[in-house]
Amino acid sequence: MLTRRKLAYPLFGVCVLLSNAAALQTMYGSVEIKNTTLTQPVKIVGMGKIRDTVVDHDLRVFGFLKSRNSHFLSNLHATGSDLSLCQDQVEGDVHITNYVKRPRLYLDQSKISGKVIFHGAVRGRVVMDKGSVIAQGIENGDVV
Repeated sequence: MLTRRKLAYPLFGVCVLLSNAAALQTMYGSVEIKNTTLTQPVKIVGMGKIRDTVVDHDLRVFGFLKSRNSHFLSNLHATGSDLSLCQDQVEGDVHITNYVKRPRLYLDQSKISGKVIFHGAVRGRVVMDKGSVIAQGIENGDVV
């Protein structure tokens, strides 16, 4: 029987649980990704900025994500702060988890083909312009 240990590391005053369950690349701190294609799963712990990038697999963010002119071919998972998408396309679902404050998703000229799902104690908020589309609706949240 395989046993996995979870370790807790303090990061910026937040305790983040890390596990060796999946082989994926983890980036810490202020991460900026430009003009590339991510072909393997990526986890960002901290503040992530993605610009002009194609993401082939699930992207997991523990902190804040700001994206511009990128294409996500799978699901997008954010735990922590707000998520901002500008001129982006997401082919899968967007999962936002926040138990400390009200989670928010900011959309500017972006298209989400799946659902936006908020996980947390309070309902999330989606702030979007007229050019943005959420194809399959919002769970546990409202459009402002």
